[in-house]
Amino acid sequence: MTERAYEFNWDIIGNLQEGRPNLGDQVNFILYRVMQYTLHDVFVKQLGNEESNRLFYEAGSIAGRFFFEHFLKEFKNLPLADFLAKFRSVLDENGIRFLRIDSVNIETGGCTVSVAAGVGETGFDNIKLDRCDYDTGVVEGILSKYAEKTIKATKVNTSNVQDILPNLRNPIGLIPYRMLQYTVRDVAEQKVGTEPCNRLFYDAGDVAGHVFFDSFLAEFKNCH
Repeated sequence: MTERAYEFNWDIIGNLQEGRPNLGDQVNFILYRVMQYTLHDVFVKQLGNEESNRLFYEAGSIAGRFFFEHFLKEFKNLPLADFLAKFRSVLDENGIRFLRIDSVNIETGGCTVSVAAGVGETGFDNIKLDRCDYDTGVVEGILSKYAEKTIKATKVNTSNVQDILPNLRNPIGLIPYRMLQYTVRDVAEQKVGTEPCNRLFYDAGDVAGHVFFDSFLAEFKNCH
């Protein structure tokens, strides 16, 4: 296994109260999706689409398991309906309002999920992605920890989720933002090594910068 500089654990999230006393514990949802999609973009160029999707799914599964241990473990013995209510409440508290658990069947090990995946509604019309492997992995990781068995999404709705699309303009918690960053980093380091991973993250930042300029700053290019 490749040595990792960013092997994920909860401590890597940091103490947000001490580290960001004036910045708060939320970020714009656009930044969350742009990081996710630009990273996916550069990983596809390096590893191919199938391997990149698998990488993001694995990262989401890691994030989901840690999320359960930190936020939901105390509710593990609740009946499913009560646990799902707590699950929804904790997601809301962390600004994760862009996904919904539609159904869960512990006996069959299946669930259905809806994810408001696009960023077109938030200003980045030129970033597209038709899969939400990371978000699916998060949900499956959480539910699998609760059920103590593998729970797999049998269906993921990622388009025309009209009742949660408006939530794309809401802020997201810094914790899930950093979970995305560091779990993807963890899995990517295992795949390609630390230095190539550094370059991939740099390239993703470069793509994000160009997209941000085109979306928000191009009109001011000729200002003096």
